[in-house]
Amino acid sequence: MIMAMAMVMPTLMAAEGETGMMAHPRMAWVLAAALLLAGCSGNTTPQPVPLMALHAQPSSFHGETVTTEGVVRRFEDPLHYWIEDDQVRRVAVVPGEAVAEHLGQRVRLTGRFTHDAERGRRLQVKQVEVLGDGSRGSDHH
Repeated sequence: MIMAMAMVMPTLMAAEGETGMMAHPRMAWVLAAALLLAGCSGNTTPQPVPLMALHAQPSSFHGETVTTEGVVRRFEDPLHYWIEDDQVRRVAVVPGEAVAEHLGQRVRLTGRFTHDAERGRRLQVKQVEVLGDGSRGSDHH
């Protein structure tokens, strides 16, 4: 998009001559900003996705920023962390240190979800919110 702006701006200015856009340089920059914003229309707002959906159709969410909930669990050797729901559908949490102090607690995580055959389902965590103690009675759906 920036390349498109770089090509459009001189053309707009030259096409209008001194009496057009050059006489109103702010107008050229406003138009350039609008073009830039139009090119940035990709949704960066995290979409709420239950673990069930991440488990059933991981390729549908690959590379997306998502928010999901589950109980923090770990395995010792090799040390790794994940979240799971009541049906034991799991997503690995990277880095594990982001949730290490919340072991056994229900959390809401936001991050970039990826899936591949070698590494499985993974969430690169950007935000952690503690919801409860992880017991079924503290379910926050």
